[in-house]
Amino acid sequence: MIKSTTPVFNEDTLEHTATYSGTKAASKFYGDDKPATSVQFGGVKITRSIVNDGKPQPAAILTFLVDAQELPTNGQLQLVGDSALVHFGKVKVEDRKWYIPWTWFTKVRDRIDADVNIVLEGHWVDDNDVSHREDVADLHVHLSDLKLGETTNISTARTEWFPLIPRSKKPRLGTGTYVVKVKVTEYDDYGKLVTEFSDEVLTNKTDWTHKIKTLFKPNL
Repeated sequence: MIKSTTPVFNEDTLEHTATYSGTKAASKFYGDDKPATSVQFGGVKITRSIVNDGKPQPAAILTFLVDAQELPTNGQLQLVGDSALVHFGKVKVEDRKWYIPWTWFTKVRDRIDADVNIVLEGHWVDDNDVSHREDVADLHVHLSDLKLGETTNISTARTEWFPLIPRSKKPRLGTGTYVVKVKVTEYDDYGKLVTEFSDEVLTNKTDWTHKIKTLFKPNL
């Protein structure tokens, strides 16, 4: 039973994890092409949409704003969470499940967690006319207990500090050409419970086996 149940645990863990991603390019990291710093990059807004009755409908909106308090001293920025509105999670949210012969989960879950990965890719030409296309920031933030159907304040969520997008010597690219690449991974707490329970079953496999053998041992 332990051997046959373990693959079920693994399948359910995968079912309760879902990802979506997107990419967007822009050319106005700065407000102008002058040498002085004039950052106008205001943050990142992640929107996932679904089609409902033939019409597009927002399923999730995650908003991150720029914190520039370190800009004057070390030229770095940070993304800070603003709000998260999740109408419909992409991840499967479980109502209840039966795992023979161990347990029965009955709690209805209306919250999800999410890991957000934001990569900033810069495009510029240096003073030696060498073209560059490089990732200048690889940012991560974890969001907990996002209640479905409600707006959650995520102001405590902060990414790592990251440098500015390099300016190009060419005027056309001097305002900071960049690409934002985003990947969001959603988790249902139910999936975490499945993983924890699976680990517990495997850890106590010897004890379970001994109890079952003792239970079904014939009386001679």
